Amino acid sequence: MKSGEPTPPRLRVRITAAAETIVRGGHPWVFASSIRELNRDGTVGELAVIFDRQDKFLAIGLFDPDSPLRIRILHSGKPVQINDDWWRTRLETTLTKRVGLLDEHTSACRLIN
Repeated sequence: MKSGEPTPPRLRVRITAAAETIVRGGHPWVFASSIRELNRDGTVGELAVIFDRQDKFLAIGLFDPDSPLRIRILHSGKPVQINDDWWRTRLETTLTKRVGLLDEHTSACRLIN
């Protein structure tokens, strides 16, 4: 986006009833075929807010208009701000969970998926 251009509205997404159930159950992504409605075209990597049939927040994730895995869920449940503090907290939590898993015999470990 060029300087001085207006910021587009947040990408709002509605998904099928079956997909709502799956996302509520903790599934980590939304397939392209599960999307019923977008308020506008999205761009790669932008945040997409998913709303349920009652227009309540369901989840937020990273959007990819070219992937069959259209949205990779970052958070579901109650609304949150995805900002530097959110990412920092997630990273710290992830690293804390892995304390003690590594020893002198470990040659590789995925810390973040």
